[in-house]
Amino acid sequence: MKELFGFRFDHVKQTFFNAGEKINSILQIFCAILVIASGFMMWFPEFFPRALVQWGYVLHNVGFGLGIAVIVGHIYLSVVHKHSRPGYSGVVTGKVPAWWAKGHYEDWYDEEVKKGNFPNLDDPKRKKGA
Repeated sequence: MKELFGFRFDHVKQTFFNAGEKINSILQIFCAILVIASGFMMWFPEFFPRALVQWGYVLHNVGFGLGIAVIVGHIYLSVVHKHSRPGYSGVVTGKVPAWWAKGHYEDWYDEEVKKGNFPNLDDPKRKKGA
């Protein structure tokens, strides 16, 4: 959250999927289930108690609103936010800079260095700027 407001902080070591991506996925799955279940109640009100159908309209709107908010936040963080741009280009090209991977996904970066897919940025023999 600090980074969103311009404060400097150190990233927590994380693997290929970070906590934000996992929370995003869980929220989208929850919203999809909520919208589908409440939509089913709204389509077939004769099979459900009246109170449940009425709550279905509220839950449908809540699920839709939360889902859209998560999508807008995801678009902001992936396209607009300055520290995420290399990650967005990585979606298109399949490649991200080593410095970005090290800063955002340190555990994954270390795995890829061992495989030889990234240069070891901490290697003292490595030339600066290379």
